[in-house]
Amino acid sequence: MLINKGTYDNSIDKIIENNYEHIYRYVYCFVKNRDIAQDITQDVFLKFLKNIDGYIESGKLKNYLYVIAKNCVKDFFKKQKNISFDELSNEVGYSNKMEKIEDKMMVMDAIDSLKPIEKDIIVLKYFGQLKNKEIANIYGKPVSTVRYILKRAEKNLRKRLEGEI
Repeated sequence: MLINKGTYDNSIDKIIENNYEHIYRYVYCFVKNRDIAQDITQDVFLKFLKNIDGYIESGKLKNYLYVIAKNCVKDFFKKQKNISFDELSNEVGYSNKMEKIEDKMMVMDAIDSLKPIEKDIIVLKYFGQLKNKEIANIYGKPVSTVRYILKRAEKNLRKRLEGEI
């Protein structure tokens, strides 16, 4: 077991502190709304805490949290019927130049147009900063398969961003 009952509070605080931002960024890449991403991220940690007694440390805790996050995002979208991009993106409040916002939107639109597994792997790799081996553990696939999917996704992204697709 990961956590001793005596050090429960300190350990939980440390787990949340060390992983919150990574999980939040991962979730945000899918929902594109700060409030929704925060709610889902909190749900991830609540589900982890609820099932902490059944958690057996067999790999990196962060990978386990990403699996929970992936499932929470899927559950969120199952509950939604027809959510448009406009409804999800309340990204006002940035004082960035319009060009930067447009570039980000182009990249996010290109990522959104990928197949679901390609999108997941791109988000985990570049936004979650995970290694191919960690992504392979999350998906239960060989590292070579993750590498192949990643290369295919990067190629598709490049084509979309260059206007070839």
